[in-house]
Amino acid sequence: HVQQNLLDPKLAKFQGPSLLAYNDAVFTDEDWTNIQKLKRSDKRSDPFKVGKFGIGFNSVFHVTDLPAIISGEWLCFMDPQKKIWKGDPGHKYKLSKNKPEFCNSFAPFTFNDPCSLKSSQDYPGTLIRFPLRNECSDLSSKLYTCAKLKDILKALKDDAKILLLFLRYIEKVEVFTIN
Repeated sequence: HVQQNLLDPKLAKFQGPSLLAYNDAVFTDEDWTNIQKLKRSDKRSDPFKVGKFGIGFNSVFHVTDLPAIISGEWLCFMDPQKKIWKGDPGHKYKLSKNKPEFCNSFAPFTFNDPCSLKSSQDYPGTLIRFPLRNECSDLSSKLYTCAKLKDILKALKDDAKILLLFLRYIEKVEVFTIN
């Protein structure tokens, strides 16, 4: 993806290969609040809630240093190392404030057509982007390449019947490559 015209120049190193996860539901206010809580989930008292232990989403930091979420009217970058926004653990942008000079920040969510994300439109679902870690960080020294990700996805496919057996709310898993 293009590395100019970004919300912040420090985002350039996160414009490379990534893993994407899509869900057709839009985040609620409660979802936005809960995803920011490390091991402090409000879901513990509800045995039917996914993520009730508060550690599920945090596992993404094995692969990425800056997950980003676009859902409804928001684009949110999560920066637990506080390296992009001077001491802030992330930043949330309202899509209606999207300015053309920052359009390339949105390219990874629009499959290289940043103009397709109109500032007057909410995103119809939730797309979470995990840029692959390509240099060591305080979170992990483990690096990921496209080849390594393909190996992981092949292992997932090989073991899918066992791994997905107890996930009763998962209806479909699709894996594909977007160039």
